[in-house]
Order: sequence, then structure tokens, then C-alpha cells
Amino acid sequence: MKKIETGERELRSNTLILRLAAALQISDASIITGAAGPAQTVPSGLLHHSGMPAIRDAVMNRRLIPSRPGCPVDVAALQGRVDQTWELWHSSGHNRTEVARLLPKLIRDAEAAGRGLDGAERRAGLVALSDVYRLTGQATAYVAPAELAWVVADRALAAAQDADDPAAHAGQPSDRPWNPPPLPPSPDGSGPGKATEDSTS
Repeated sequence: MKKIETGERELRSNTLILRLAAALQISDASIITGAAGPAQTVPSGLLHHSGMPAIRDAVMNRRLIPSRPGCPVDVAALQGRVDQTWELWHSSGHNRTEVARLLPKLIRDAEAAGRGLDGAERRAGLVALSDVYRLTGQATAYVAPAELAWVVADRALAAAQDADDPAAHAGQPSDRPWNPPPLPPSPDGSGPGKATEDSTS
């Protein structure tokens, strides 16, 4: 890499260019080569899913404000929504697509519950928040970029720990059958991309 930067070695290998672009998270290899013409798409090794932008926004752009004083959070209702969404994940033939529609609001509502309550209700809200992030990890496996997958995993664990609830904590991370995708991906896009958009595996 240093020799390429200093001009001692020419960057001619297309495979090396794609690997370098993937490592730098650049979607167009022509940014590196300076080649004119159409964009040179860099395979990410991940599936594309239309629900990811909204989920990413909900996760990465946290609204650091509690729920409004006049609008108390019903933790039992929130947990019920979480449980129903988990059931949808396990039962639907298009689980990734259907759950992705529900996750952004569920994430924001659970975040607000965790910040806007006290005592036992706060702990219950944190259990729901941990459940939401575990579900987010499931629903975005093979779709989310590595950095997002790690944030989701970390928040699921942190919420379970803060809840001080043995049952919630027991779910982290041993029953999580997904792993954040590695970086950089292979240049030909093989690997995780073999899964289908709505696969649960």
C-alpha cells in the first residue's frame, strides 16, 4: 500500500483495486483509478434491501430526548408489539421485508421508553429495547454493513445489562445466530450474498 501511495508500484490489478475499494468502503472503483466513463461498481458481498436506509437512520440517528411528559410510555404495550414482531419474523414467508417496515418506529419507541421511565418500568423498557435490537440484528443479517451490525449487537447487550434482568441478559449473545459481516468482502461478491433477501438463516 505504501509503495502504491509513493508511486513505486503501479496499481494495475483489477482484483486488488476492488479489494482496496471494498476496504475503504468506496462503491465506485473509478474514484481510485481516475478512469473516465461509467462507474465501476464494487461488490459489497451484502444483499440489498429497501428497508435498510430507514433502519440505519433509526439506529444511527438516536433522538436523545425522553418521551413527552403528557405521553407516558405503555411498556406492556411496547413489549407486546416487540413480541408480535418477533412472531412475524418467525412465521412470515417475507419476514425480512415485513419486519423491516416495523423496525424503525419500534426502535425509536423502545429508545424513548428506556430514557423516559424510572424504576421497574425503566427496567422493563430496557428489556424491550434489548429485544428490539436483537430482532434488528436478526432482520439485518447479511444486509447491514459491519459497523451497523456491531452497533446493533452492542446496544442489545448494553440494554440487557442495564435492565439488570437475568432473562434478558441470558439472551446475549449466546442465542444470537447472526454475526456482523467481515470487512473487506471478497471482490466477486461471494459469501453472504448467496442468501435470499427474506432468508432467516
